[in-house]
Formats: sequence, structure tokens, C-alpha cells
Amino acid sequence: MPAVEAHLADCVLDLLAPFGTRQDAAIALTPSRPAYLPLVTLRFSPAATPMARFLLDDGDVEVALVNATGTARRSPYRYQAIAPAQLRDRLRAVSCTALDHVGFDLPWFDGLHPAVARLREVLAPCCAYFTFPTGEPWDFILPAACDELAPDVELDLGTTRRPKFEVVSLDTASTPIIQLDFVVDQPYEQLVALFPEGLASATARNVWVYLAGWPDLDICCVFNEPSEADWCPFFAGHRLK
Repeated sequence: MPAVEAHLADCVLDLLAPFGTRQDAAIALTPSRPAYLPLVTLRFSPAATPMARFLLDDGDVEVALVNATGTARRSPYRYQAIAPAQLRDRLRAVSCTALDHVGFDLPWFDGLHPAVARLREVLAPCCAYFTFPTGEPWDFILPAACDELAPDVELDLGTTRRPKFEVVSLDTASTPIIQLDFVVDQPYEQLVALFPEGLASATARNVWVYLAGWPDLDICCVFNEPSEADWCPFFAGHRLK
């Protein structure tokens, strides 16, 4: 991959290193319990098209992380991407204490992205697949053990389940996003001061920091202020089966 992209890959892999096992240009993330599925791996490669690949018992499902809308649309939100070296420097003042979720956002401006609709159909029977309780097309796959996946089993949502996997149908911008969502040891106000270029949410108490260096794809690190509790109970009653 080009040098600028290689710097970005190294930055992302180093950031994720405490939460998985790295091998060359890939990292296998460690679930909060050994028996939990899915197992998530992030891999940087020179492939022409970034892909998400779901490995299932009866065949793989692939989703291209591209703008398939035929439209170029800039985000209405104000932020500025920073260089990987800037992120490294500023994170010397911050410790990432947990990796809550990872995932991708696919741009689509007319209802639910067809690829997301297909994933709901294909993945819901074989994993703990949840729609977002407030109605937004932000789907989550919660880590779960094999014996929790049967449709007659009620998932214990009082248990910490990380990293969750998010699939978003994005209607605000035409650039796909890879999202890495961390819990850190600094309060929201400190994060806002540390990343003035980022997209800050006072409601969610987090800051979205976009990384420069990858054409036609955004990589975004979301830094959340400290929290003791996992938020799995929020999904109660919204599992697709």
C-alpha cells in the first residue's frame, strides 16, 4: 500500500494492539469472554476495494465499503481529519481502557442500504443481531456464546460484551467509514480540548476523530469518556431472530 496509507495502518494497528493479537498488517481482536462470537479481525492489504467479509458455516458474505449511491455528498458536520502522527502524539495524554465496538458505515440516501438489509436477513439467524432501539439504522452484533444463539434463549444483556460490531446505513455523507469506538480515561471536556478538529457530541460525551491518509474511505476513532457499565441492556427487546 502507498506510504501514507502504511503510516495510517500502523497507527490504527498500534492503537488496537492492547485489545487483540497483531500479526503483520492484521489484528485479531480479543472478545471479553473466550467463547464469544463473532471473532473480529482487521486487516490492511493492497486490495483495490476495501471489503467486510463475514465467514459463515454455509459460505462467506462480502460487503464492499464503497460509495454506491452515485452521488457525492459532504458531511454537514464540521470536523477536520488529522494525520496519524498527530493522533499518536496527542494520545500520550490518554489511555484507551476498553474497545467497545468496531464496524462500518455505508452511505445510502434512500432508506436502508441494500447491503445492510441483506446482512439483517443472512446474519440474524446465526448471531446476536440487534437493531437500534431508537429506530436509527445502526445495527449491532453483540458478542455471544454458541449456546446463546438459539432463538428460544434469552440473551443475558447484563453481561459485558465487547467488542460489539456495528453496521450503519449512513444518510449524511457519501464517504464510507470504518469506526473504532474506545473508552478512555479522560473526561469529555478534556477530549474536546485535546481534539479540537474532531466532531464532539455533548449528548454522547464523546469525540469523533477522523484520520487522514486513505482515499475514498474515512477511518474514525471515537473516544468516549470513562464509564463503568457496559450498555448492552439498552438493546433489550430489539434482537432480530
